[in-house]
Amino acid sequence: MKWKEEVLQIVEGIRKNANNKKFKAIIESPWEFYHSKPGKYGKADDKNKGETSWQRKYFVKEKHLWCDLELPIGQQINEETGRLSTLRVDLIGKMDSRPVICEMKHTPKAGQPFDALLQLLAYYCMIVNNAEKLGDIHHTNEDVKGFNWGDFIDNNPILILRANEPYWSNWSKTTNKNEAAKEIIKVCKKYGLEIQLWNEEGPIE
Repeated sequence: MKWKEEVLQIVEGIRKNANNKKFKAIIESPWEFYHSKPGKYGKADDKNKGETSWQRKYFVKEKHLWCDLELPIGQQINEETGRLSTLRVDLIGKMDSRPVICEMKHTPKAGQPFDALLQLLAYYCMIVNNAEKLGDIHHTNEDVKGFNWGDFIDNNPILILRANEPYWSNWSKTTNKNEAAKEIIKVCKKYGLEIQLWNEEGPIE
């Protein structure tokens, strides 16, 4: 992954919170994958008006695009308890025969795209690292479509950060993190890794 070195240099110059440090570390050294047997994904609770409900809505609404959702892609073992911590990708799909992963954010106030981009890149790194082990990891619902995890290794993937309108309200401001996020997008594009920013309707730029 030729983009890694330059992206990590950009990240190094930014004051980082705990999540930034966590996902930076995963980009540097992706979590492994041990085991999982997904069955059927569940419907969002009727009372849920947040990210889970939003995710399910677009999975159904955009059937032409999405193949599966909320799949485990990386795991870390707690050395003291032996328990697994699992990270899951929000949506997986295909666009013009290119594999797509999507990280979704649904908030009532302004979000931080820089933070989400680090998370998205960390997820991509885990998928590439664990593609062989993830081979049969899919939900069993009838509306789930098949896809090949190995396609993310060399099939010109697209990474999407999709968020509701309030999340993007500070994106036009000149801040260190916003400028760093824009540089990260440029660097990744230079090396053939396309990152798209979406709101509810689709790409915003």
